[in-house]
Amino acid sequence: MNSNITVTRMDFLVAGEQVVVNKLFEAVLPGQKDIVVDHTTKPLAEMDSMLEWCEKHDWHVRRFLPYGARAWKGTDPRPVRTKGRIHKLAIELTKRQINSNRFDLRYDM
Repeated sequence: MNSNITVTRMDFLVAGEQVVVNKLFEAVLPGQKDIVVDHTTKPLAEMDSMLEWCEKHDWHVRRFLPYGARAWKGTDPRPVRTKGRIHKLAIELTKRQINSNRFDLRYDM
């Protein structure tokens, strides 16, 4: 991990019996992209303990099970997609027969 960049968000995406963990520095200005600082894969059995660690260390955690979770440093989550990307994701989820109304697509998935 690049020690010069502060991780401000962590994404936990379930892939079979594994969890893909992306640690990111979130973009702060329009047009900037989030920077993946670290990318690892962990056993699915470790996901609960990783999320508990986040909660104990003042990260805001949103779970969108069975697909994964996301954590933000601090108390408030910040949207991860624009209105256009939310609309496209909702269409994609409908095609996959996943009820997108179960999730807040600003933050989840």
